[in-house]
Amino acid sequence: GGRLVQTHEPFCDRERRVVYVVRDARSVLVSEFNWQRFAGFYAGSFERFFEDFLDGRSNPWGSWANHVAFWRNSPAARAGRLHLVRYEDLRRDPHMVFGEIVRFLGAQRTNEEIASAIEGNSIEGMRAKEDESRRRRGVTPKRDMRFINTGSTKGWRDVLTGDQLDELERRFGATMSSLGYELSRSGL
Repeated sequence: GGRLVQTHEPFCDRERRVVYVVRDARSVLVSEFNWQRFAGFYAGSFERFFEDFLDGRSNPWGSWANHVAFWRNSPAARAGRLHLVRYEDLRRDPHMVFGEIVRFLGAQRTNEEIASAIEGNSIEGMRAKEDESRRRRGVTPKRDMRFINTGSTKGWRDVLTGDQLDELERRFGATMSSLGYELSRSGL
């Protein structure tokens, strides 16, 4: 009874319901760096990528904070047709979050159907699909590069230096806090 379209594009032109999944900027930074390396779009240093990410030059959609602001102020949001989902909540309790999404979209699905969809699209399940796709195409992946990574919600703690964390939270901290993300550095 409808169509789902996934996009990163900040574009909203019609009367439609929007499910906007937001992720902690610290995790987005690390995930985007890894994905761009995997896809062959970026071969430079993490330090340079970090600067580009903060300045909104690491991808065609601009900075993380501007992307969030666009969707929070979009026509869909102003009309009450935006359902904001935090990625971390989705990882913590996928059954509850997907149930909310299904209700928001007006779809009729049983708990069993929702559970089956979640099971078929777990991190482990998606990695298995990625591995199978690679085997069928005869692609040998590099060990440290995957399209489906770990799905971590706190992996940035092992990557960002204290100075990087301070700068990222200085730039994006107000938006992060407004979304319920706890800032890690005191005094910001």
